[in-house]
Amino acid sequence: VTGQVDVIVAEWLGGFGIEEGMLVPVIAARGRWLKPGGVMIPRLVTAWTALVHDRYSGEMLEFLRDNPYGLKLDDLVDATVNEIVYSGTFRHLAAGDRRSGPGRLWTTDADRIPLAQAQAPHHAETLLSVRDHGTANALALWFSAELAPGIPLSVGPGDPPTHWGMTTAPLRWPVELTPGMVVRARVRTAPA
Repeated sequence: VTGQVDVIVAEWLGGFGIEEGMLVPVIAARGRWLKPGGVMIPRLVTAWTALVHDRYSGEMLEFLRDNPYGLKLDDLVDATVNEIVYSGTFRHLAAGDRRSGPGRLWTTDADRIPLAQAQAPHHAETLLSVRDHGTANALALWFSAELAPGIPLSVGPGDPPTHWGMTTAPLRWPVELTPGMVVRARVRTAPA
């Protein structure tokens, strides 16, 4: 690229907006090539989380805990509950899988975020309100984006499936929830 450009279109979203490590090169490109007053697409990207019941994760952990084929797989259970899972296109959580209201983690403004902030870990704490009885076994993490004014995109539980999917972070054990409970969720990322 020579000279400056009017628009930068970049796919740096991943499952919950930043985990692919592509935000840093996009912001570096913005500083180097975007004209003053130029447009970033997407501009605003918000990371969200909610308690969910992830059937796939639950079935996998139940299988491993049942000592399949006479094998004791406790170490594999520990690794599995400490591994975030990117759903991609092979499964998608429905609105009925959600066990809490969504909690906003952070919003990234591609027009304004300084490069140093894009390079730093992202961390947030949010409160998740439980409305119904149910069991949660994971936190779902996803993004919503403003692609252009009036053109949103969201990949959360119940949103139409896309190639982005979403990310789930399994809980060590399923948690029984009752209406009125408020759960504190903390999320921290580390740059790749």
